[in-house]
Amino acid sequence: MAEEIHILKVEKDGEDGLIVTFSDGTKAGYVVEELLLLRPLRETVKEPVDSN
Repeated sequence: MAEEIHILKVEKDGEDGLIVTFSDGTKAGYVVEELLLLRPLRETVKEPVDSN
């Protein structure tokens, strides 16, 4: 059975991007347009989430 991969760290990259570090040692960069395609129906949030 394959090992479960999870997110270790997320960093802001510029004004519209993120760099995600995964538990298998890989990193991936995403921009807002890509994230919107992954989740086209977004929920409203009452207060911003602190993403240290």
